[in-house]
Amino acid sequence: MPLSYAGYPEFKRDENCFTSAHAHEIGDPYRWLEDPESPETKEFVDKQNELINPIINSYEDRVKIEKRLTELYDYERYGCPMKRADYYYYFHNSGLQNQSVLYRTKDLSEKGEIFLDPNGFTEDGTSSIRSYTFNKKGTLFANAVSEAGSDWTTIFIKDALKMELLPDKLERVKFSSLKFTNDSKGLFYNKYPADGTNASGTSTVANKFHTLYYHKLGEDQMSDVIVADFPDFPDYMGQATVSDDGRYVFLAISESCDTKCLLWYFDLETSNYEINGKLEWKKIFNTMEAEYQYVYNYGTSVLLLTNKDAPKWKLVKLNLDDPNYKLEDVIAESKDVLDHVSAMAEGKMFVVNYIIDVVDTLFIYDATTWEVLQKLDAGISAVNGISVKDDAYELFFRVSTFFTPGTVYRVDLKDPSFKLEMWREMKLKNVNQDDFTSKQVFYASKDGTKVPMFVNYKNGLKLDSSENVILLYGYGGFNIALGPSFSPFNLMFMQHFDGIFCQANIRGGSEYGEEWHTGGQILNKQNVFDDFIGAADYMVQEKYTNPSRIIIQGGSNGGLLTAACMLQRPNLFGVVICQVGVLDMLRFHLFTIGAAWQSDFGYPDENKAHFEYLLTYSPLHNVKMPKEGQWPAFLGVTADHDDRVSPLHTLKFIATLQHEANKYPQQQTSPLMAMIDTKSGHGAGKPTAKVIEERSRMMSFCAKHLDIKFIDA
Repeated sequence: MPLSYAGYPEFKRDENCFTSAHAHEIGDPYRWLEDPESPETKEFVDKQNELINPIINSYEDRVKIEKRLTELYDYERYGCPMKRADYYYYFHNSGLQNQSVLYRTKDLSEKGEIFLDPNGFTEDGTSSIRSYTFNKKGTLFANAVSEAGSDWTTIFIKDALKMELLPDKLERVKFSSLKFTNDSKGLFYNKYPADGTNASGTSTVANKFHTLYYHKLGEDQMSDVIVADFPDFPDYMGQATVSDDGRYVFLAISESCDTKCLLWYFDLETSNYEINGKLEWKKIFNTMEAEYQYVYNYGTSVLLLTNKDAPKWKLVKLNLDDPNYKLEDVIAESKDVLDHVSAMAEGKMFVVNYIIDVVDTLFIYDATTWEVLQKLDAGISAVNGISVKDDAYELFFRVSTFFTPGTVYRVDLKDPSFKLEMWREMKLKNVNQDDFTSKQVFYASKDGTKVPMFVNYKNGLKLDSSENVILLYGYGGFNIALGPSFSPFNLMFMQHFDGIFCQANIRGGSEYGEEWHTGGQILNKQNVFDDFIGAADYMVQEKYTNPSRIIIQGGSNGGLLTAACMLQRPNLFGVVICQVGVLDMLRFHLFTIGAAWQSDFGYPDENKAHFEYLLTYSPLHNVKMPKEGQWPAFLGVTADHDDRVSPLHTLKFIATLQHEANKYPQQQTSPLMAMIDTKSGHGAGKPTAKVIEERSRMMSFCAKHLDIKFIDA
């Protein structure tokens, strides 16, 4: 029998608290939950965990789930090798290590030695490497370390040859560039002002005035100089890239998560490569009309990847000596999405990735003729790692599928056959990928748009059964494409619950270029929800299942997706997993980095139409008991150190859901719960042990409610 629950604890409501804008006054009775440090908020969190824990712990097969997930995570994982100086560097995880370890070796047939092990940073493995870089010579290494999953990081610098930590330490760093100058005298990085807010990951204060600094090695951070700031534009963020030849610094300036940016540059040769203050930037493009990514340069001739007049992207070149900065196509826009371009072999070749119907496909191009030399066919897969160096004659790339965790290939660019050499193949325990099937289907959304979806299941499963359990996953935003990538959680669901895992490639992502993105952006956001609802409708109409057996899952923007769809079509789903969701769409922009999301969600303070559109789907503001039936079982998942999507979103939403459910105890019997973790953040860098625990608890909640048992296989 499905779970039944009624009688949630009531918490104080401030009926005099309102969000006021554009002649609207919208009640916000749980605004007090926006303070993460208050005793009342901490009590609320404790009560929510007290509600959920007995349900999860009572599921009879929970131990089996945790044991199997532990087995599935316990496989050797490898990143792509990076050649720097005389060494190859690569990340490796023996299986259950909380964080992957950076190794180095001179011979790729040998494991080599540990270069950096973040597992030693803290006892519980909650410190992680968020980003890293080498200098051009491979003699210096810088890495940004995050604590407890926070986006705040601290940069440390290491002598790579001696493997000795240097005294340099750079703090209050967030969403940062990390680039050495080619003379190795210093590096560019970004930080926010010391405005009195803590950088521990629990603060909800909005991040403003992102500033680009230059740090000279060996000097105190207090001596670092500002090289670019934007005092009149508090939401500007400037990311610096040093050209491969070391002569130029390119600065891409965005105002949000939108792909559009300004592009400036500075010629270091004009200052004799000395940096002592703000740089006199030259402005190539000074309006935010498109995105421009530096790829490579031959002297003053610069290659850029751009979506300027090309929704599916193209590669162009311009001459820095041309005051008009005229663009010339190098690889013209095509019917497929040009996703990535990197230089190799001293600029004689380039590796190019296209997204073709949601599948990544790599090509090697000749830089003289710009013709394809070779297609690197790794099957229906996602490319989740490319490692090249502009002056090296080796290419490494990593691919995965829904059923295989990863294979790393090496290509010798001096060999005209460009054959794929398998460097490492990651293998799972007690899993044969041939026991599973993956197929891609296309279904019609509400407005007739054809939307792709991957449908994955175990061979022999009866597909036309109303008892099949579906796990439907989506994201739909911020120009992010979802490829056929591997998840131990999804595999366990298919293998041990006879589940069908579906991944819907809905609008808002980049699967089909910028038009696919804008089709789910701002005043088009409802398309995203319609696309996802359409995926569930398709699975029911095609007789794969019935609505009560559908689990929907999404995180961050995907958490917004699942919560909005639950409220719009409550009788279409059985369980909703909403991870670190953006749920208060009238105030999202006021916390941490939320202002940057306005490019996708809209500008509620500045634009009346945006405010009123957001109000139509904002989960927090559309909680109303269905006229018929009830809401599906709901599990909101968040963490105390999530300083990207603050836990306040989940807390306010679950408080509102439970308050409404208390009015209808006979109608709303499916549980409405939250699971709030400590010492973890939005997701990046989460220790393996915490990932296994979280996923085990999520699956136990779903299985308990759907009354399904773990199948030994």
